[in-house]
Parts: sequence; C-alpha cells; structure tokens
Amino acid sequence: MNFFRILPILAIGGIFTFIGCDSSNDVYNPDAIKEQAKKAFPVKDIDPNQTWETSSVCKATVSVNETAGEVYTIKVYTANPYNKDSKAALLATTSVSNGKTASFEFDIPAAQQYVYVMKVDSKGYSSVKPVLVENSKMVVSFGGVNNIAGTVRTRATATVVTFTAPDASLFPTRETVKQLGLQQTNGQIGTSGNYEIKASVSSINNWGSNANMYVTENVTLSSLYIGQNSKLYILSGATLTLTSSGYSLGQSGSVISVGKDAKLILKSGQLQASNSKIYNAGTIETERLDIAGSGYIYNNGTLTVTNAVTVANYNSLLVNEEAMTASSFETQGSSSFYNSGTVTISGKTHLSSTNQKWENQGNFKTKTMEIEASSSNLLNACQLYVEDEFRINTSSTTTNNAFKMDGGAYTECGSLYLDNASVVMGGKAFFNVKGTATYNYNKGGFYATAQDFAVLKIGKAVQNKHGQGNTIGYHGKLYVACNDHFEDGLSGSVHYIIWEGDAQLTGADNAEISIPSSNCNPGYNSKPDNGGNDTPATYAYAFEDMMKEVGDYDFNDVVLYVSVPYDKNGKKVIDVTLKAAGATKKLAVGFNNSGQKQTLFADVHEALGVAAGTLVNTGTATGTEKKITVEVASNFTLTEHGDFYITDGSIERHIPNFTDGFKPGDVPYGIRIASSNWKWPKERVVITEAYAGFAAWANDATAAASWYNEPINGKVY
Repeated sequence: MNFFRILPILAIGGIFTFIGCDSSNDVYNPDAIKEQAKKAFPVKDIDPNQTWETSSVCKATVSVNETAGEVYTIKVYTANPYNKDSKAALLATTSVSNGKTASFEFDIPAAQQYVYVMKVDSKGYSSVKPVLVENSKMVVSFGGVNNIAGTVRTRATATVVTFTAPDASLFPTRETVKQLGLQQTNGQIGTSGNYEIKASVSSINNWGSNANMYVTENVTLSSLYIGQNSKLYILSGATLTLTSSGYSLGQSGSVISVGKDAKLILKSGQLQASNSKIYNAGTIETERLDIAGSGYIYNNGTLTVTNAVTVANYNSLLVNEEAMTASSFETQGSSSFYNSGTVTISGKTHLSSTNQKWENQGNFKTKTMEIEASSSNLLNACQLYVEDEFRINTSSTTTNNAFKMDGGAYTECGSLYLDNASVVMGGKAFFNVKGTATYNYNKGGFYATAQDFAVLKIGKAVQNKHGQGNTIGYHGKLYVACNDHFEDGLSGSVHYIIWEGDAQLTGADNAEISIPSSNCNPGYNSKPDNGGNDTPATYAYAFEDMMKEVGDYDFNDVVLYVSVPYDKNGKKVIDVTLKAAGATKKLAVGFNNSGQKQTLFADVHEALGVAAGTLVNTGTATGTEKKITVEVASNFTLTEHGDFYITDGSIERHIPNFTDGFKPGDVPYGIRIASSNWKWPKERVVITEAYAGFAAWANDATAAASWYNEPINGKVY
C-alpha cells in the first residue's frame, strides 16, 4: 500500500520538508491489475457474454411405476455406468417410492447432452435410461403399460406359412400295396394303373397320366419321366437311385413319395420340384435342391443336400418337420419356407426376396445369415443359431416388414449387422449377440411389443459411422443387456439412439428378468449387480496467482478437484483435493461455506509435502495430493455455492461466479472446469497452448463447450 513519510531536515537558513514515496511493488491497485490482466490474457475479443462457467444446475424429475411397495434408489451418471471404460461419474443420488415422483437438483456440466439415470431396487437389480438434458432440465419415467404395437405373441403354431401336410395315404405300406394287384412293367408306362417297379427296371418313361408306380426293391434308374398327375411311391426298405446328372419333377400334379425307411438318391446335379410335389418320410440325398414354380417339398424324414437349397418362386414351398442339412440356403421370388424340425446349414442362409415367407418353429442353425428384402412374414418362433455374422436389412422403420420373434423365442449370432432394419420381439424373447452388434442407420431397430420384457444381450455395440443420427432404435419393454455399448449423443438435433417406451440398459447378465430354459430357449438367468459405481463427479478449480501482479495464464498456480455433494453417514459432504501448486508464494485455500469462511489448506506447499516455493505437480517436482471432506448444506450445489478461493492472507482470488464486481466478458483469475478428468497445463504453458478449443470458447461462449475434454499431447500434466 502507499504511505508517506515527513522528514524534518535542519539546514542553515531554515527548515526544509521533503516528501518521499515507497516502491510501487508494495502497492495493490485492483483496477490496474484488472487492466494488466486483460492485456496479458492469451485471448482477445472475449465474448461480452462470457461468464467462464462450465457448469449449471439441472432440475430433474424421476417417476417409477413398477413393483408395488418398492422403494427405488435413483442415481444419475455422466456416462453409461455399465461400460467398464466409460469413466461414468455419479452426479446425484435420491430415492423414490413406487408410484411416486422425485424432484431434485444437481450440478451438471453445461456441455452434457445426456445423463444416464439408474434405478436400483431392494434386491439389487439395476437398469438405466439415457435422458436428454434440455434447458438444464430432465424428465424420465420407468414402468407403466407397453404401448408399442406389434403382431408377435407368446408361443404359437404356424402363423406365417400355411401348408397341408401329406396324410398317411401318401405313404402307403407294403401291406396296403399287396391288395392293389400291381402290374409288372419294364418302365414304359402309357396308361393309368398301379405298377410295380422292381430292380430289373433301369429307366421309367411314364408318357401317360394318372399312373401309380410303386418301388418295391432297390432300383437304379438312368432316366425317369413321370407324367401328369402320376405318382411314384418308394416303399419302406426300398432305395431309388438316379444316376442322371440332375432330375426335375415338372409335370403338373406329379408326386414322388419316399416312405419311412425308404431312400431317394440323386447321384449328381440338382433335384427339382417344379409345379409338383415331393413328400419324404425316409431319406433324400442330393447334391442340390430346388423348388420352383408351384413346387412343394415336404420333409418329415432326413433331407441331405451337399450343396445349395433354393426355394425360388412365388408359389414354391419347402417344409421341414424333421432333419435337413445343406451347405447353403436361399429363398427367392417371394417363396415360402417352414421349419418345425432341425435345419443345419454349414454355409450361408440368404433370404433375398420381397414378400418372402420364412418361419422357424424348430431349430435352425447356419454359419451366416442375411436378410436383405422387405417382408412382413419372417418369423423365428423357436431357436435360430447363426454361428458367425447375421446381417439384417428389411427396409423397415416400423414394426411392419420386420424380422419377428415370438414370445419365448431365441436368436443367437456371433455378430450382428443391422441396416435400415426392424426386429420385433415378443414377451421373454431372447436375442443374444455373442460378439459385436454393428448398427448403420436404423430408425426402426428393436421393438418389444408385449407386457413382459424381452432381452437383447450384446457383447459390444458400435456405430458403423461415428456420429450417425438414428443409428439404432430401442422400443417398448426391452432390456438392452450390454457391458460395452456406444454412448448416446446428438447429430445436430437427431439422437444417435431412439429410446421409446420403457426400453432400458442393464449389465449383460443383470436384467431383472428370468427366462426359463425350454425346447426353444436356453434361458436367461440374471443376477443383481447392486447398481453402478458410486464415485462422485469431480470439478476442477484452476487459479492464477494474481495478487499484485499479472500471472502467466497457465491456470496451475493452485489446482483443486472438488466432488459434487454426496451422502456419507447421513450427511451431505464434498471432497476437496489439492492437486497442484504452480506458484512460489505462500498461498492458502479457503471455502466460503454458506457464508462461513474456513481455511481448507493453510499452506499449499506444506499440504502437498514439499518445501516452500516449490512448483509442484506442474513440471519436475512431485508432491502428494491432499484430500479433505467437508460437510455442506442439503441443498448445496457447486454451481451455486461452490465458492473456493486462494489467498495470500490479504487478497483473495475467486472464480468469476463469486468475484465481486465481475461482469461477463471480464478476464478470470480462476476457472471452474466441470470435468472429473481435466488435465491442467504444465508450468509456463499458456492455457491456449494446452487446449486448442479454449480460444474459440473465449471468443464465443456457445462454441467449443467441451474444450476441456481435448488436451494437446505433451502440454498438460
């Protein structure tokens, strides 16, 4: 401060008075410091609306309507708490009774687009809903009636494919045939009648119609022609072997029937049913199988195809009710397929036509599977296993034209690729992605349409295009059980993830649902996880020591980490951690706690365990951070009440929100950064050199709002 001395000096002829002034280094002039700070600040043209605030207070409303009498713990996180690498921090905790609504307030980073709201019940089961924060407000509800409409049900009989199974008369027994008085033939058949085909017959030419031919012995044919409305029956114990390269049953009304314990073997080429029918209760072996025209193949025995199965035309139908194997399978031309038995495809299953019908009421296993056409008639009502990739593109954004799963059904795949697709799931349906689910653009996505929850379990969920709006939709009563799901966000005003109805995130094995094992489902047995990580979010306070002179704006002269308030032993507390001291002066840290000032650290160097004047945790010297816990009022928020400051004993430096006389656009002496992971600049590294986005934010308070999340390598401690 300025002071004056009056020195009387005796001299000959009179008394002279001299007035002297001390050095200006001892003078504190706040206006001068303010002006010098403005000149030294690394950013010019500061936004006149810039308050340097990175935090706000969020007003939250949470309601739960699930289990009568239950009291739920509510937790709010910065990120998905089920992702092990998300560094999700706890923002707030409260409780709410079932059927009630909780209203509360908490600190939130101003740049935070989404929060993750968790409910935990008394048994320890938790689930989460990502919630968009708009104008510092968020509203979320759990439970209630499912209003997502759909057509799937609990377990059912065939609903997509209609067919008529052959009756017993189409598989005649030897006893029945004995009564027919069969005619003997050399294979040349021109009239109707009942004919016996013995081992001596080497070819059949049925140029007539309405003939019934019965294979009673093992027969090998070099050629076979069956006329219109004629039928060839292979009786139990007999084998018919065709040596021709391929065979087509193509005359209208013609039928081949393979009885129980009988065999039809095509040595090479393709077996085709076109405008005809093949019924199998025994064994069929062929290189390739094709159903064309209005052809119909029904299998209730063993159907072995070494290469491809193709169901090719609008009226063609393949029904398997026992065992079918092939190397590949494809539906084309709006054809139909039904399975209630076991299908094993060693290669690719390809559903490629519009309006195709594919229904699985049994067990269908395939190496890979692709659906790439629009149809409302794709139904898995039991077990579908895709060993590797399952690709779905149904050109659908609603529950129409979707791949459907009946209640209790199970789908498993090694990985999943979903693009412009919809999957509809009934109650307690279980879709299990063992590896990665990759989502491109899916305004539809997954719909759970029953009042019972369905489960979508995913090893890892990723965006095919980072930042893509409408990447995936989750609708209805759906648990998305995943420990590694990409975070929600916005592409402009479009959400990455569409959350509709009561869809919720859970841990991979922690959804509160029990799906019993059955012939169609291996079951889902969950276990409680007792909620997420309770580490509270932390804000950084970074100060410049500008007591009597201007600083270097590395914002590391004193660095504090301060937690948001949390409950401890029935009290509301905060943790204050001294992290660094990049100033040589003796400085203290104080806290104005609801009007009561208290010293938290009397000497920052002593608190960090280093000698006076040491620059610590900003360059070469290291110290041990010091944490204390402080009790605060029940309504405490850092944004409104977090007045931490530094002082040299006479002068205090506060962040702008608590600095007397501060006006928007003034330069700060300290800033509060709403981040649990902020890294402060190294010694003598100006803030703009450590964070490229800081200057843009200083120039425009609405720009680069999350600048503090993008440090420059090598410039921060």
